[in-house]
Amino acid sequence: MADACGWFVGRIESRLDGGDHVGFLLSPTEVSPPTPPAPALLRYGDVRGIDPGHPA
Repeated sequence: MADACGWFVGRIESRLDGGDHVGFLLSPTEVSPPTPPAPALLRYGDVRGIDPGHPA
């Protein structure tokens, strides 16, 4: 969990049958401290070396 941006631990309150899936309703019992999100900006310096017109 050290690399996760956020996490929580919860007690299972109920299980919901979804056919080939099972859903869980959790009641959180412990949560990670809030951390600021990493910047998600794409800057010119990140793509400057990509030649235009190359196949995707």
